[in-house]
Amino acid sequence: MPEPDIDQILYDRQPVVFALDQRPFEYTKGSAVNTFCVLVPLTTVSGGRFVNIEKTFENRGRVWWMLRPEDRREITDPGAIWTASIERTPQFDSSHPDKDRYQVVRPSATYGARDYVDLLDVPFDASDMGAALAKDGIPCDRPPLRLVLLRGADSISGPFHAAWDGTRSRATLTATNPGKPEVFVASRSTLKRGEHYEEFGYRANQWFHDEKLRDITIRLVYAKHLELLKNIGTAADAASDDQVIKWALSLAGYTGAERSAFRDALSRLPSAASDAENPRRMARFRSLCESADRVRSLGVEAADALAKQPAFRDLLATHADTLAESRVQDLLRQRTADVDRVAAETVARLERAKSDLARLEGEYDEKKSKQEADLSAEKGDWIRSLEQREGAVTDRENGLVRRQKEMEQRLRGIVEQYETRGREIGDEILAQVPILGRLGLGGASRPTAEDAPQKLSLPAWLDETRPRGGLTEAAFLAQFKEVAQRRGYVFDEMDLANFHVAVKTGFWTVLAGPSGIGKTSLPRLYAEALGSLDEYLTVPVRPDWLDDRDVIGAFNSLSGRFEPSATGLVDRLVAAAEDLARGRGGLYVVCLDEMNLARVEHYFAQFLSVAEEPPSRRRLRLFSRGIERPGEPYAPYRELLVGDNVRFVGTVNVDETTHFFSPKVLDRTPVLVFEPPSIEREPSAKAKAQSLSTTPVHAAEYSSWVHGPEAADPEVRSFLVEIDKPLRGVRSGIGFRVRDRVLAYTASANGLMAPDRALDLALAQSVVPRIRAQEPGFADAAETLADLLPEKRFPRSSRLLARLREAGGGYDFFQLL
Repeated sequence: MPEPDIDQILYDRQPVVFALDQRPFEYTKGSAVNTFCVLVPLTTVSGGRFVNIEKTFENRGRVWWMLRPEDRREITDPGAIWTASIERTPQFDSSHPDKDRYQVVRPSATYGARDYVDLLDVPFDASDMGAALAKDGIPCDRPPLRLVLLRGADSISGPFHAAWDGTRSRATLTATNPGKPEVFVASRSTLKRGEHYEEFGYRANQWFHDEKLRDITIRLVYAKHLELLKNIGTAADAASDDQVIKWALSLAGYTGAERSAFRDALSRLPSAASDAENPRRMARFRSLCESADRVRSLGVEAADALAKQPAFRDLLATHADTLAESRVQDLLRQRTADVDRVAAETVARLERAKSDLARLEGEYDEKKSKQEADLSAEKGDWIRSLEQREGAVTDRENGLVRRQKEMEQRLRGIVEQYETRGREIGDEILAQVPILGRLGLGGASRPTAEDAPQKLSLPAWLDETRPRGGLTEAAFLAQFKEVAQRRGYVFDEMDLANFHVAVKTGFWTVLAGPSGIGKTSLPRLYAEALGSLDEYLTVPVRPDWLDDRDVIGAFNSLSGRFEPSATGLVDRLVAAAEDLARGRGGLYVVCLDEMNLARVEHYFAQFLSVAEEPPSRRRLRLFSRGIERPGEPYAPYRELLVGDNVRFVGTVNVDETTHFFSPKVLDRTPVLVFEPPSIEREPSAKAKAQSLSTTPVHAAEYSSWVHGPEAADPEVRSFLVEIDKPLRGVRSGIGFRVRDRVLAYTASANGLMAPDRALDLALAQSVVPRIRAQEPGFADAAETLADLLPEKRFPRSSRLLARLREAGGGYDFFQLL
């Protein structure tokens, strides 16, 4: 297998299997105490082994790890196996050899390697279950995985469960199934290096000088090859000594009171063991019993033989009384000495305790004084730093105000120049009108064809009847999915449902994410699934757009006519207004492609204002009443209604040529972040250009799928109150506008997705993008939010919040996508 591509690992967040290089160490900065370590990369979980780790993982072939408190409860000794995802360190410096290019994504670190089994070499025959299952364990100089195989000189056995004792450097083994303690034994050559297992070796503690250097060897067997050992090997009994004894006594029919009499058990076993299923276990039991009984019997026989000798009997009688008296005196002296010794030791311990207490009180007072001084100095530094930051922010704001005023003055001067020049041109034209009239070339009173009433040319589909399809919302989602698949796109079903709920509940929706995931195509597929492909419009945004005249158009005061922009948006909105007035039921989806190439607050200003109005009052002002020439075709639409049958979808890409959204913009739209699709899922092989038959959705049916904030679950409303509390501290409070959008989303998603999933998506799209990570106090607010948004319940919101926390407040939300 080729060496893994590190860029692909980062992009896919593939887990990597590591070995600990050293024991973790603590680093104190101010009042914060963090724990760090470095890891040796071994392989990916899919089996891609790292060969040139010094080249792949600059500078020293290691990965930096900042441990969480719960990580310290696992085994963190050199040689321990951990699995985690990695990311680039934000401040990598290749000139510092102790800096690493990559670091562990903290929440991803887990102890062990799920798809691997440890292969341990032992100094005995691996088929010897007595040595393997000894109570004091087997020698092991590093923490093994929980599942291990043993390899001796000739054979391999396992699998066993392993429990490591770091103080003795030994591992105690037990059978994986206590109810059926069985392992398999096969030839050593059964498992081949490179094919069935990988061997890794490295020198630990090279960058941790408090410990001596250690050469560590790790052999990882792919778990899938355990079946090979089972098929080729022979079964062996892996019962512990206690299990063997209990099994034999139970087989002999002993009660609890009888189990101390091993000799009777041995005499009864031949008949009771006639039906024994495991002769090897019986042999082990006999050996255990006979060894213990032989030692006990030897002592009894020797004492009996000695007691039968006459000389010994007379000697024993002569010295019995003397021995008894001497023994009593010795015991008395020993007891007295013991009492005196214990009393002296107790007094000495008491004196030492008093001395230690006085010393500790002094050290405590000294440390307390030092900590108070350090805290006071740190607080003063923090206050000065905060004052400097506030001063810098004030200076930047004042500078922006000055530049804005300068720009306004320049613009006013330019406008005044244009107005003056326009009046001069108008006066010149009016001065020529009498002359032209006398020459018969014109006249102000003569009517022209342009002054005759004119009507706009409306699309032909407005004259067509749009039937009610009768689709349920679930049936429409199935139709949406089929359209996407048949057109050759791969989208997650949850992303399609999320997009649908966001669009139907909002006037304007933003799609974000990396290029190539289908952001621009998705609104068109949605319009096709609605049966409104004719009504669909794409507006490519240009970077030179300065105001809404670039997207809507402007009134030409010289010609007395309204001139719409080349985008075609006004004509499409006119058609939507006519459609609504006629009750036809069409739905109009407008896609603003790459809308952050220009400032959204400038060219989309009117739409941002009307977005918060009820649908019946959303009106764009094209030009003022009474300034147009007679016959102006846009006169009936000078205040153009943008009804509830219109939805805007914007796509954004993030690079150095684009603009980030301001809080005003983020307050008015959800931001849907789509992850790249897996290349394992193949798109449909059917032709993209083929005609599809879809059931159209009527605007009245579409509106019935939308539910307002009042229909939301009261628990969601209460939960938003709790979320709002920490956000207000960083000027990111939810507010009523965002609150109602989240409530409407969750209410309208009912029946399409689980309640927690709907709330998770709504928070990730409407609340998290608005968080001001650069504000003081963000770290505390983020920690509170992390507790309120656990990853198990709110995976998408939790992941986005984790990215903001890991960035340390140095990046905008869109820079982390």
